[in-house]
Amino acid sequence: MSAIDTNRLIFIVVGVQLPAELGDRPLAYRIAEHVQRMIDEKIGKAREGELPRLAPAVISDVYYLNNETIQHRPVISIGGPGVNGLSGQLVNELPSIIAIENTLILQMDLDVEDPRVSVWGMDHILTVRAVELMIDKGHLEHFVNKLIEQLPEEDEYTQIAVCFRPLVLRSLRLTHALQDQNPWPVHHRHRHRRRKDRHFCSNRRLVPTSQLQRSGVQTRRHRLRNSP
Repeated sequence: MSAIDTNRLIFIVVGVQLPAELGDRPLAYRIAEHVQRMIDEKIGKAREGELPRLAPAVISDVYYLNNETIQHRPVISIGGPGVNGLSGQLVNELPSIIAIENTLILQMDLDVEDPRVSVWGMDHILTVRAVELMIDKGHLEHFVNKLIEQLPEEDEYTQIAVCFRPLVLRSLRLTHALQDQNPWPVHHRHRHRRRKDRHFCSNRRLVPTSQLQRSGVQTRRHRLRNSP
């Protein structure tokens, strides 16, 4: 997971309870499709080998609330406080732009200085209606457009680094694999070899000369030494 750049993500949060998984998660994926289409239309799709500058990601409220490192990122919370802990937290933190008493609510900062949105209804059907209102009234598009305007400019060097990242990672994995197969560095292996135990090539395999001599095989050096 360490390879994922969370600074490029828009989180869409749903609860982990069964009603939320069955009802709100499909709504989250529907919102993610709308968000992705808007991003592609505004800034284009990411090229092959390049990370997207902005992308939606559907996650659970448990994961979001237990990871402070991602809580500065834009987020859309779906489902009421009864099934989504994040929605319960945002009730008193965000202004309401659409509110129908005992029916549904849409909370967000229209200037998107606070990049968090909460949308839910009193039941699943009303939550669906709240999401449809957010899309039909243009509030979701407004939210995404503001996020795109706030994107930092990526210079040429950043794009090159992103393109070559897979190659660098592949090279590092190969290096680690070779080190695992041969943990002793070359100079350490030579340090532990006896100087007099020179090697003789036999059938494409290095064999110590001392072993050959014990087996009765005479090397050229041994024959010269014993010759009259």
